[in-house]
Amino acid sequence: MSLDLHYIDGSPFARIVRILAREHGVVMREIELAEFPPSDSFLDINPLGQVPVMMADGVAHFPTRIAIDALLARVNGPAQGVAATIARPDHRTEDEQDLAVILAMGDALAAHHYAKWAGIGPVDRNRLGFDPAERNMVRALRTLDWLERRMRNGAFQSGHVSVQDIALAAFILWSESRGRIAWRGRAQMERLVGALEGRASFAATAPRPHQLK
Repeated sequence: MSLDLHYIDGSPFARIVRILAREHGVVMREIELAEFPPSDSFLDINPLGQVPVMMADGVAHFPTRIAIDALLARVNGPAQGVAATIARPDHRTEDEQDLAVILAMGDALAAHHYAKWAGIGPVDRNRLGFDPAERNMVRALRTLDWLERRMRNGAFQSGHVSVQDIALAAFILWSESRGRIAWRGRAQMERLVGALEGRASFAATAPRPHQLK
């Protein structure tokens, strides 16, 4: 069975899948998209125009959570202490919620940064009464506070590195390379990032330097 992953360098969403593939030894061809945003032809694969997209025997799996599932379906069991499933049988709702919240926080972070990078500002009277970009940052930081309280011993699940651990670290490290946020001072997260950022899978997928900061 062939696996092809479409990704953009630096994308923390795609990086989650790329890290998991390396941790579990899944053979996967990585196809880097040179254009950003992706070309119109890419919309034929994913109408959302986003990465990652996992092609499994010609079938497109997206968005991120579906791509993660497609990758984990090719894993036979945990490798080197990394979870091969998203949720533990006795904590399914909790674990599913943690990953869903982390991915939603990543969307808020990306929306905040893209608005700033695009130089978007008021063009008319603000009928909302708030700045959407700043609101997204508030959402992200409050979510980090909530996630911090969900963690124990620098992890979401005891005994192994979880998909949730990898996802959160990928977003935090993305912010370090693209536009730093106030995540430090949260002891659980500092411990998590410190433990994961030196792993070979993280080093191999580190984003290249970028001018958008």
